[in-house]
This record gives sequence, structure tokens and C-alpha cells, in this order.
Amino acid sequence: MAFFVEFLLTLVCGTTGLGPTAWARETPSTPGLVILGDSLATGAATHPALRYDGLVLWDVFTGKVPLPATASVLPADLAAGLPDPLPAPQRLWPGQREFFGGPDWIWRNAMQIVARSFLDTPQYSWGYQLGLALKVAPESILIAGDDGARVAQLPRQVDRVLAATDGVLPPRIAVFFTGNDLCAATTNEITSAHDYAAILERGLRYMVRNGQVGASGTDVYVLGQLGVLQLLTSDSILNKNITAFGSETTCRALRDQRFLPTPEQQQVMQKRSGALAENRGAAWYFSMLMPPNPVGYCATLMGPLEGKEREAEISVVANHLRDYREATAKAVERLNEKMMAEHVAVRFHYVAATAQLGFDGADIAEDCFHLSPAGHTKIARAAFPGLVVP
Repeated sequence: MAFFVEFLLTLVCGTTGLGPTAWARETPSTPGLVILGDSLATGAATHPALRYDGLVLWDVFTGKVPLPATASVLPADLAAGLPDPLPAPQRLWPGQREFFGGPDWIWRNAMQIVARSFLDTPQYSWGYQLGLALKVAPESILIAGDDGARVAQLPRQVDRVLAATDGVLPPRIAVFFTGNDLCAATTNEITSAHDYAAILERGLRYMVRNGQVGASGTDVYVLGQLGVLQLLTSDSILNKNITAFGSETTCRALRDQRFLPTPEQQQVMQKRSGALAENRGAAWYFSMLMPPNPVGYCATLMGPLEGKEREAEISVVANHLRDYREATAKAVERLNEKMMAEHVAVRFHYVAATAQLGFDGADIAEDCFHLSPAGHTKIARAAFPGLVVP
């Protein structure tokens, strides 16, 4: 109990500016690249030292397992000349419109601190790697994306950017919401393609309406959604060897056991927590709550259905994904035509190459759900040719 009280106080002090974890809201005046989107933007769960194991995360949270962003993890042509550990990009914090009062402000910022301190490695994200490929300095890469974000959060992420740039639209913005709108308790609750495109278009119009366009204008790149169903259909991914709950297993086995420990793995976890010299009880309860279970937050992709029911569910998700891509491309085309007709120097581009990417086991993180640094590299490489390089 003492550990959790201390941990909570640290978070509260950090979010109120009273403690050592208080942040500085410093951003470059003219960002070289801005990234809007979801957990792919933040590099969530990319670090190779992370495991699908509550006690490993306990060691991360208590500082026993450090998570340095090592330059050697990235391709040599991207990391050349950078120091080790890699310099961090600028991550933007939630704006005033995102909160519903004081307690909500504290809670959301506390969760931001937890994710940024222990779970996210933005230096391994596709946006960071894309910025390096474009020769953008790390400190000029702005990340406004959030873990778990859906396309409906686009306007609030735009607010973050405009607050950081004094209302001026940066010259290059990449938008990539790829999978969370496909996540729901049932397929009936998945965001429809019509709604997805309408929400996206409103968010992009909001950007143009509220931002000041610079002399050289702004290029907005909307990336095509990834083929997330590969998580369920690729043998290379399903047969990936991982360590989960203290034992060697595969992504297929972890998915089949619904991301929960088997009785044998529970015994291993009990022995490991019992061997801790201190905070044994806290560590055990922590291991029961962590890591977050993908079945809980994305049942339509990782849920318990089997057989024909599962096949039907996959078919529905695949149809939504196809429709998302088509609707997104059309929305971008409409907006671009409108900007040209109104002589507004904001140019929209649909980057289709990312929708065609294939992934294998090496591209998937140790939680069998997020992407590894190599997977993020694939996105950056695919997106690069579609960007206008000055």
C-alpha cells in the first residue's frame, strides 16, 4: 500500500507542477514535421525490453529495467550522426478543451506521465523515423498523437499543435489513425466507414479553419490504414516466439489463451513475486492488473470468438477496413479540390502505400499487438516517397 500511495503522490505532484516530474512546455517555433494519430505515433510498446508480463513491467516502473532509446535499434542510415540515447522528439500535452474539470485534468495527465515514462518510446515510432529520413532534427518533430486515440480526437490534437505554434499551421503534417476505430466490444459498435470519413473530413476542415497558413503553405499527408488483420492471419506473426508471464510461448498461444496466464504460468508468477525482497504484495497485485489485455480494449480483433463466428467477425472487420481506405481517399480528394478552388495554400495528400504493407513476426512487438521498431521502419519507408521533399 505504501508503494501505491507514494506512486500516486508522485503523479499528482508531477501533474500539478509541484514535483520533480513537472514538465516544460517547450516547442520549436517552426516544426519540421507534425504527427497526429494514435499509439503508432507515440511508439507505444515498441521497446524490445518490454514483455507481456506484469512483473517485468513492475521492474520497469520501479527502475530496475531501464528503457533507453538506443540508436543501434534503428537502421544505420536513419540514426547516422545521432547520439546515444536518441534525442527525444517534442510531445504535446492535452489542451484545455480536453478536460472536464480538475479531477479529470489530474487523471489524464497522470496517465500521460505513466505512458511517457514507462510504456512509450517515441524515438522508435514511424513518425520519428520518417522525420529522420526527411533530415528533420529530432527536436523539430512534434507528436500530438495519443495512445488509444480514435479519429474523433483529431480536432483536439489539432488544438495541441496550434497552441504550440501560436496558431500557425506547420509546413508538413502527417495524419495516421489506423486501427482503434475498428476496436469495439462487438462488430455492431465499430465506427462505420461513412462516419469515419465524415469525422476525418470535419477534423481536417477544422485544421484549415483555425490555423494560419504560412507563406509556403502546408502539406497534409493522410496515410492509408494498415492491414491490422495480419495480426490474426499471418503465420509468421502468430508463430512469433515471445516471453509472456515468465515463460517462453508464441503469439498464437497467447491469443488462444485470451492473453491471460495459464494455471502453470500463474504458479510461475506467484513464485517470482514471492521471491521479491520488498513490496511483494504490491508487485503481485500489479501483475494482476498489468499489462492491459487487448481482449478488453479491442475485442473485435482479439476477442474470444472461435470457429465460424470468428471467421464472420474477421470478414466484417475486413470490410470496414476496406471501406475506411476508400472513404479516406475520397475525403482527401474532396478537400484538396476545395482548397484549390478557394486558393487556400493547404494541400492534402493520400498516401496509399501504407495500406499495402505486409508484416511478419519481426515487425510485431512483444505484446503481439503493437508494432516493433522494425514494423515502424516499414511504415516510414513506405510513407517517405509519398511526401513532398523540399
